[in-house]
Amino acid sequence: MVDLDLVRSKPCMVCGVPPPSEAHHLPGPGGRRRRAQDIVIPLCPMHHRWVHSSQKGQEWERENLENLWGWALGYTKQDWVELWGLKGAPW
Repeated sequence: MVDLDLVRSKPCMVCGVPPPSEAHHLPGPGGRRRRAQDIVIPLCPMHHRWVHSSQKGQEWERENLENLWGWALGYTKQDWVELWGLKGAPW
């Protein structure tokens, strides 16, 4: 299980504003709309609302999903392919 306090102690992934941040859950594998419980990134309150409530924020999340997943999970794309294959990869 992810340590939400640790995530909240990191700067915002959009603008780099210092903590405290809010924990934002990313979409699950395969583009599922349901959010994954353990795939979380830090966002400042403004950017957390932005991602949830605006088209541009949702586009930013989709365009950066590969890098965001890697940060959240500590894996690179190559790590993911070697461990689980391409079928479950989020990119």
